[in-house]
Amino acid sequence: TRPEQRGLQYQLVQNALVFKPPMRLPGNIYLGGGAEHGEIDLKDALQSLVAFARVYAASHRVSRTHTLARIEELADQGVLDRSARAEIGDAYDTLMRLRLATQVADLRAGRTPTSRIELADLSRTRQELMRQAFAQIAELQKRADDDFPEAAGA
Repeated sequence: TRPEQRGLQYQLVQNALVFKPPMRLPGNIYLGGGAEHGEIDLKDALQSLVAFARVYAASHRVSRTHTLARIEELADQGVLDRSARAEIGDAYDTLMRLRLATQVADLRAGRTPTSRIELADLSRTRQELMRQAFAQIAELQKRADDDFPEAAGA
């Protein structure tokens, strides 16, 4: 790896690790750590998935630019297994749909659209989908930490 690639890789891994999924064992969402005043920023959660796809795409010469296309190609190369591909796609879709729904609701209410949601406002089904998405993010962050210790440990 060339020095400039290591610098980019370092930054991408750092970006993948910034968001701390608000999870507690045995996997329940809690308000603390990654959430302020009962809110969670979905943009930050999505950034972890995007950065993960970028760092692995750069490491494995994937030229595709959309996050899900990168994940698909990484799975085709055997870097990710088929179940990981599906779970990452589900997490990305869940968070993106919820983010867009939040922004549409903000616009309809005459507010500036944001990516922040109140956990208490979500149905149990949506909370469960978010829990699964956060569990996937935590798993990907562990993998990035294991695969890129020089960048993750900083």
